[in-house]
Amino acid sequence: MNKFNPLETLAKHFTLKVADTDELKMQEYHFRYHIFCKEFHFEAEEHCHNQLEKDAYDDNATHLQIYQNDTNAIVGSIRLAQPDNTSSQLLLPFEKYTQAGFLPSQDPAIKRYAEASRLAVHPDYRRRRYDGQHVTGINTDVAFAQYYPDRYFPLVAMSMMLGSVALANILDLDRLYAMMEPKLNQVLASYGICFNQIGDLTNYHGERAPFGMDPKQINKTVRPDLAELLQYLHDNLNNAPLEEKRA
Repeated sequence: MNKFNPLETLAKHFTLKVADTDELKMQEYHFRYHIFCKEFHFEAEEHCHNQLEKDAYDDNATHLQIYQNDTNAIVGSIRLAQPDNTSSQLLLPFEKYTQAGFLPSQDPAIKRYAEASRLAVHPDYRRRRYDGQHVTGINTDVAFAQYYPDRYFPLVAMSMMLGSVALANILDLDRLYAMMEPKLNQVLASYGICFNQIGDLTNYHGERAPFGMDPKQINKTVRPDLAELLQYLHDNLNNAPLEEKRA
């Protein structure tokens, strides 16, 4: 049996895009509506006008999407929400909803940062027996992630997470933050995507805590069998139209 190769599978079956048009962003908002409103009820359907799940952070975010090549259908998305320098009132989501140990907006050493949020995966890519029925499609059983890494590797979700770190480096960010369950953080760490908890648990769509990382350290920590996938994502996204958001 041939060993599973994440890069070969991704390149053959999927295409990553940075949403640089209103049409692509609308596709993502409609996709998120079905995941976060219809399926998981994280957001009230009546608040999602025209079946679009969108909030104040989307306009100043970089949106990463993944499409299935055969159908050209969106099957995953994540955004990097960045602070709005024109408004002191718009904190990042983790700053607004948690009691983090500090606010990056108050640390002069942290000049550029973003929060990875709204990670969504199409149900067809997280309904296998071992996907754990998590919204991300990542089984949060740490032992499972360690002992069954190939056959049940959550390719779409992990490509989104690795892609968000690659984008953070392309945008020359000092820090990347995320809200997540501690168990999910442990699983990501087992793949070499290492965040540190920076605040207490809070009830935000379940028990979650704020985490942060220096994206420039990813090449030192990423699991060797994923380094090639990370480089592929970086090379492809580096050609994306991001000039207005680069340093």
